[in-house]
Amino acid sequence: MSKVSPNSPVTLVFCFDRNFANYAAVATFSAFKNKSPDVFLKIYWVVPSEDLCVIGKLKELLRDKNLDIILIKAESSIFSDWKTFNHVPSSMYLRLLIADLIDEDKVIYLDCDLLVLQDIGELFTENLGTNYVAGVVDSIGGPSTQVPGLSPDSYINTGVMLMNLKELRKNNFLENSIAIHNNLKKYITWGDQCVINKFSLGKKTILDKKWNYQIVTEKIKQLDFKKIISDKNVKIVHFLGAIKPWQKWCNPVIFEFWWEYAKELDLPYLQPQEIEQIQNAIQYAEILHFNESYSEASEEKTHIIEVLCDYIKKNQSTNIKIS
Repeated sequence: MSKVSPNSPVTLVFCFDRNFANYAAVATFSAFKNKSPDVFLKIYWVVPSEDLCVIGKLKELLRDKNLDIILIKAESSIFSDWKTFNHVPSSMYLRLLIADLIDEDKVIYLDCDLLVLQDIGELFTENLGTNYVAGVVDSIGGPSTQVPGLSPDSYINTGVMLMNLKELRKNNFLENSIAIHNNLKKYITWGDQCVINKFSLGKKTILDKKWNYQIVTEKIKQLDFKKIISDKNVKIVHFLGAIKPWQKWCNPVIFEFWWEYAKELDLPYLQPQEIEQIQNAIQYAEILHFNESYSEASEEKTHIIEVLCDYIKKNQSTNIKIS
């Protein structure tokens, strides 16, 4: 890869709704914090029109911290009845609008649940040719998608993408994405990711995993995570799954690492999500046990039992089915 020209900005795009705005701000800050001094970042936020006012206030806060954001309004109603899954809302489909909304030839798209650890400028110099996108292989999404015709083509994770907007526009990306969704709706497993992979068959550049090091927070040992973030070859860490670093039931070492960035950004209304549901407490206890923090896991389980006993006592009922 060649060096970024000092006269050419590195263009980043994030897509999200109001529920993910603060987390998008932390991800944006991580890219800004870890860029090379000679790299200029041009940053776009694509947000639903109904969230423009709320997110606009956040944009102004970031301006005071030397982060200048270009806010783009998107009409997300087109995706209101599209298939969603688990913890990911319909706003994930906003990235299908990027080529039509942003007048650039090439952009780096980034999810909100990641941290950029090294300069991202090198990725922007990747030559896509006539390929539509570049991304890292998704070892979870690929084997589990039910969309036909994707094998043996490599299935990429779309949380980090270098997007060739010029070629996407030329080939009617949005129009064809809508057709793919409508025709294959019952097979779509991972939302927009399945749509993008289907559209880009034979037109993808596969990147080294360092550009999207995918971590399932509840399935990684703390020592392994520390090794990953200390590896200077790892450029971006991406936190997959339903448990995110801003939640108190996340793996403690991941939680602490993410909050180092959040605290440095110092947003007034950004606070950790507390453990309020029994299921979250159980998940936390399981993560502690998995990481061999047996004493802490036992304490958490004892607390869960006390809460359940108190609930039973207040409701004067022991009729709780175990199986």
